[in-house]
Amino acid sequence: MRRILPSATICALVLALAGCGQANDAVQSTAQPVVAPAAAATVARRAGMTDTDRAFIAAATGDNAFLDALGHMALEKSSTDEMHALAQRMVEDHARMGGELASFTEILGTGQAPPSMPADQALQLRNHLAPLQGDAFRNAFVDVAIREHHLVVALFAGEAKNGHDKALRSFARRELPALREHLAMVQAMLAAGGSAPQG
Repeated sequence: MRRILPSATICALVLALAGCGQANDAVQSTAQPVVAPAAAATVARRAGMTDTDRAFIAAATGDNAFLDALGHMALEKSSTDEMHALAQRMVEDHARMGGELASFTEILGTGQAPPSMPADQALQLRNHLAPLQGDAFRNAFVDVAIREHHLVVALFAGEAKNGHDKALRSFARRELPALREHLAMVQAMLAAGGSAPQG
């Protein structure tokens, strides 16, 4: 014989089941993260960068691309072991720096990377350096490499001292010794018979 439940009991069971459904919906809605942790960290990093940090990333990216291209050109045109050694160091070190600078550019989230090389530097490579060979190229290379390395060492030293973003400041400090070594190597080329720097 089947037992018939009172109508009050049935109502209570229906309400309880309906409440369980609402509770499950609430649990499901709260289980979904609003912002992924990695994305939140990127937003925080971007917000923490000052205009000085942003300007450093743009300038360092352009200068690094120029020095990397200059190193490749010197590697192809090198006429001495000394020049070949410096060119090889420049290519290796500036490739590494370029990779790290690209990661900082992504953090900025501007939607586009800054120009890889300023137009005036690209013209200098194409019009002033590319047509030269032998001693003429060596002398021009020494002039340009000394001038540009003085500028980039000052740029990295400024960020290492005054940069606001901790990782960017650490990057600048870490790369300064390599940049100073490049400068010392090209100055040794100058002492060995290169052209005197212009300006």
